[in-house]
Amino acid sequence: MSDPREHCCGRARRLVPWVCLLLCALLRPTPAAAQAELSDPPRIRRIVVDGAEQMSPGDIRAAMRLKQRSCWWKPFQKNFFYGTDHLEPDLERVLSLYRGEGFVFARIEEARVRYLSPEWAELQIKVHEGDRIWVRETEVTGTDASMREKLLEGIVIEVGQPLREQELRKDEARLLETCGDAGFALAEINREMRFLADSAAVIYHVALRPLVKVRDIRIEGNVRTKTRVIRRELALRPTETFRLAKAIDTQDRLFELGLFRSVRILPNYADTTGWISGRDAVDIDLQIRVSEKPAGWYGLGFGYSSADRARLLAEWGYRNIQGRGRALRMLAEMSYQFQQGGVREIWEPHYEVTFTEPWLFDIPVRGQLSAYYRFVRESSFDEDIAGLALRAGWRPARFKRMVAKIENKRTWVFRSDDPDIPAEYDTRFLSLSFIEDSRDFILDPRRGSFSQAVGEYAGGFLGGVATFTRWTASYASYVPLGPRATWAYRLRAGYLHPINMSIEEASSLPELLDERFRAGGGTTVRGYREESLGPYDAEDPDQELGGLTLFLFNTELRFDLIGRIGAVLFIDGGNVWSDYHDIKASHFGHAWQRADYSELHVAYSVGSGLRFRTPVGPLRLDYGLKVGRAPRSSGPREWHLSLGQAF
Repeated sequence: MSDPREHCCGRARRLVPWVCLLLCALLRPTPAAAQAELSDPPRIRRIVVDGAEQMSPGDIRAAMRLKQRSCWWKPFQKNFFYGTDHLEPDLERVLSLYRGEGFVFARIEEARVRYLSPEWAELQIKVHEGDRIWVRETEVTGTDASMREKLLEGIVIEVGQPLREQELRKDEARLLETCGDAGFALAEINREMRFLADSAAVIYHVALRPLVKVRDIRIEGNVRTKTRVIRRELALRPTETFRLAKAIDTQDRLFELGLFRSVRILPNYADTTGWISGRDAVDIDLQIRVSEKPAGWYGLGFGYSSADRARLLAEWGYRNIQGRGRALRMLAEMSYQFQQGGVREIWEPHYEVTFTEPWLFDIPVRGQLSAYYRFVRESSFDEDIAGLALRAGWRPARFKRMVAKIENKRTWVFRSDDPDIPAEYDTRFLSLSFIEDSRDFILDPRRGSFSQAVGEYAGGFLGGVATFTRWTASYASYVPLGPRATWAYRLRAGYLHPINMSIEEASSLPELLDERFRAGGGTTVRGYREESLGPYDAEDPDQELGGLTLFLFNTELRFDLIGRIGAVLFIDGGNVWSDYHDIKASHFGHAWQRADYSELHVAYSVGSGLRFRTPVGPLRLDYGLKVGRAPRSSGPREWHLSLGQAF
């Protein structure tokens, strides 16, 4: 028999290695902790700024990438100190902040890092601000009197303003652009500043010569597109003076064809010694290099908007038929109404086919022929609408367009209890539009403006069921308030003038129901249901009649929050009226007095919203609160969900 003591000792010897491994695992720091001990830099407890009198320490810290210990409302802000190689660029940012406010002679006198512990550090920055320098005068030299006047018009910085470095650089860029538009693409500008006490004279020395002329233009990169299609869009011609504005216009025209991903205009100087030898002109060869998009495309989509409808969308198109820039587009859209009540819960189809000719009759006029069909269900009747429209658009300048349109629309009415509505009728239009659009990005503008004036004539010599004119004008402006905020506002007005009938007849004529103005909803007056403002049928409150006169205004502050998410604060107002005589000054302040709602008074709303930026425009969610009493059975507030800005 074996000794029990030997058995126990053997078991103990076998357990010893495992116990040692367990103790090592317990005493040894985890890999994450060890990695943190080796790699985590100290955190910045605070950033102390001394010597700042004209600039607040908070503004200075905001200009830096390195941050001090985070506040509770900034839980994701990092405050690590990554070393002096990160501190030096921050000191340059502080100096740029001062120079941007006119402190030209500001300097950093001292910058120290004080380690409070292995985990914490403190940054100490001492600045010497110096005096703020003001602009005493601006001057341009080196040109004749006429060119000097043009250059002075491009200078934005004014006498009496602080000498801001970023504005000086912008002025230099504008001066170079003015020289380029005059044909001096190789002009040089040297800035001189003459200081006297706390003011400075800014002098721009301009060297214009030589004049740049186009010798030859070569086109490359086009595979399907015929060279002639590209060449006819060129604003530049051989033997002409090279002007920067024409080069930009050429690029815009080629992009508007919709055929190219990229358009590059590359100059090649044929005589590189022309300006060195003092010659008055040099020649360049232009290389226009394009990259084509795929000729065919298709798209499928699903969406929902607060207009109480879901949408299914299918689209197919071909954008370069026979290599001549001609395009064919087919669209099918199905909308489903969610509004309760039974009669409006139905799919409403919309089909459209459009053919585009970029040069109509071989002249620079874009032509479009469209055929469409849609079904519309109202509370008291249904409509089938089919139409044919011909458009011709002309682009006289970079930001300006004129569009003429002639359209025939046929309407079939079903399920109607009104004997006055004809079962079938035609409406024929002739319209002319003037558009000026300088927005930097159509889907989500941050700067620029958009204005449009439209005049329409229907009936008369064109035929059709009714004769009237309709006039609409709108203006929208987008003003940047720094890099992260934009103030946007819009004004819109319209008037439908009936011919050979009274205003009362036009207001009740069923054939004009589709042509009247509408207001209320996510793109007009938020906080109200879609098209719910203005007159309505007394026997059927769900049937809005629209109006012959329209007035709208919107203003909102748009600002970025974090990443792709932004927010807005807005005020909307407007209404539609059957008779323009109903518009009175007293009607504009009625709602702010919390009085009873009236369809004759201007409706207001206030609210806020969120934006999520996408490649096809921001996804928009707005919450609008009515000012004053709500109309009829409507609630005091509305939510609006859609794609794209409200205006």
